[in-house]
Amino acid sequence: MSRRKKKTLCFSIGIFIVLCTLTFVSYQTNIRLMPKVETFSYTPPIFEADEKTKWYLPEEAFFVNSKGHTVIYRIKDRAGRFGRDYFVQEVQLDIYFENGQKEIRKKDGHIRVIAPDLEAWDNLVYKTNGFFAEGDTVVWLNPESDQSEKAINWQNKVLLEE
Repeated sequence: MSRRKKKTLCFSIGIFIVLCTLTFVSYQTNIRLMPKVETFSYTPPIFEADEKTKWYLPEEAFFVNSKGHTVIYRIKDRAGRFGRDYFVQEVQLDIYFENGQKEIRKKDGHIRVIAPDLEAWDNLVYKTNGFFAEGDTVVWLNPESDQSEKAINWQNKVLLEE
């Protein structure tokens, strides 16, 4: 191998190492700056056909978006630059009022809401350490617990149907 080829090879390896280092630093900085969220897997009670848009949700899952509307956020995933990224998706909701006057609350503090876009077993955000908007990438602190709850609830549902 000629001397020029050796210098070019060493220079290329040096640039590769610098790029790998910068990528790692970028990833670590990105993780530190993202809001961290905790979720719960929402398992709805069994409804009649006309009741599918009305849900009982805990009050700590309610957020106010930049437009002043009450919303909830669910976690979704997508392919990202460093593997799987988790992001929040906004779900619009209205608080259900009985006779137009008072909200309906259960004994455990859950409030009845109308949320047609909400689906059963969505992972809903209830705790965060920062601010975010729809579509923002977040660090999901407890994905394994929500997935295991979902599996257990699915197994219970299958057992009940049998």
